[in-house]
Amino acid sequence: MSTFEIGAFVLAGGNCDANLKRMTGETKRALVPLNGKPMVDYVIDALQKSETVRRVVVVGDVPSRDDCIHVPEGESLLDNVMRGLSALSTKEAGYDQEISFALCVTADIPFVTPAAIDDFVYSSMEMEATLAYPIIDMNDYGKRFKSMKRTTLKTREGEFTGGNIMLLRSDQILIRRDAIEKAYLARKNVTKMAALLGPQVVLRLLLSKLVSQNFLTLPILEDAVARVLGQGCSAKAVLTKYAELGTDVDSPADVSAAEKLLISGSV
Repeated sequence: MSTFEIGAFVLAGGNCDANLKRMTGETKRALVPLNGKPMVDYVIDALQKSETVRRVVVVGDVPSRDDCIHVPEGESLLDNVMRGLSALSTKEAGYDQEISFALCVTADIPFVTPAAIDDFVYSSMEMEATLAYPIIDMNDYGKRFKSMKRTTLKTREGEFTGGNIMLLRSDQILIRRDAIEKAYLARKNVTKMAALLGPQVVLRLLLSKLVSQNFLTLPILEDAVARVLGQGCSAKAVLTKYAELGTDVDSPADVSAAEKLLISGSV
């Protein structure tokens, strides 16, 4: 058993797009069935069986379970993150011991396992970062999930895809909502992102795509995220061999591929 225990919240808000709704008959993406079981239940089951997670909060308008705390979804992704963090507080959850670290998990990673969760938590806790985020080498990812498409980023250290899970220092994140919201709103505007991350970082991002991946490194990205979070914060990329942390299902093609993998038992 672990020498520490954390809280986890599952982001189960959000609706299916028209194609996914037409294919599955579901409105909520978290409730899309895979082999007759809603995606969110795969995630909750893995969290409940892990060694490191003490309590689980589900943020979203989905059917409740007796083994979870349920919180209605808010108006945005960031709002849901803050609701999840708040619900893990002593007052909200009714526990006599406050949990300082929270695991943020999306509801659409049905292949996630207790072992993957615990490995990420243990590795992240050693770094003592404000925010820890898993990255998966695409060579490792391809060995497990050839049929699942992922967005990747090339850096000097290699080509990686990101995970759908983060370990957050709850107290530091909750008091920095304004800074995080500013970054979230600027995510699709190059000019605004340059102002937040710094023009040199944005330039390196562009050069890494157009010229050479050697222009960008993981420490550069970690420092940029830490600056967005604010003074005294740190961000760390956690290299993991568990590709299931980055295998989300959010399109009809993903659903078909995921069901085939689950039926074949090849993952």
